[in-house]
Amino acid sequence: MLRFQGIVGIIVGLLSLCTTASGATNTTMLNRICDGQQYYPHGPYGNTVNTVLDDLSANTATHGYNYYGSFLNLYFQFWGHGACNNMLGQSDCTTCINSARQQLFQVCSYSVGAQIQLQDYRVRYEIYSFTQ
Repeated sequence: MLRFQGIVGIIVGLLSLCTTASGATNTTMLNRICDGQQYYPHGPYGNTVNTVLDDLSANTATHGYNYYGSFLNLYFQFWGHGACNNMLGQSDCTTCINSARQQLFQVCSYSVGAQIQLQDYRVRYEIYSFTQ
């Protein structure tokens, strides 16, 4: 009986590994950091944040799942970082980055700088250059 339970445990473990490898995403939030200052969402600052996050959504999956981008306008320079678990497919990574973006706005409502770390992906934007 113990031998049978051990085999069942191994099979269940292998099945969960296959689920992870096939692209299922884990959206468990691990961490978030929100700057204490907020910006007006419809002004130049908000537009620039959206541009940086658009860039992360468009490029993270196609640039090695670990993408740094920046954007300069007349008023601000922003930096952003998007990263995905490299076991995800490209479309899952892009979907995750977009999901993280929405969650970031929910938990860090219009913060001047913010980041969210979920189990399989993360997004960050700042008004200064950084490395993770």
